[in-house]
Amino acid sequence: MYLSSTQKDLVVGEIDVWVDGGWVWKLGWRRNWFTWEEPIVDDLNQILQRVMLSQEREDRLIWKAASS
Repeated sequence: MYLSSTQKDLVVGEIDVWVDGGWVWKLGWRRNWFTWEEPIVDDLNQILQRVMLSQEREDRLIWKAASS
């Protein structure tokens, strides 16, 4: 997926837009997907839909590693 992105140098805030209080991803690809890739793209979209973002909170990295 990453190799097909046209947005490798962008941060999250540059590939999204808020619409009616919700986050909409604006992912850019350099080509159409092959049939065998479509389930992978669907999986990515499902993962992204579960991401909860907020305009009220500061963007930061949180490490949630295993205690071991």
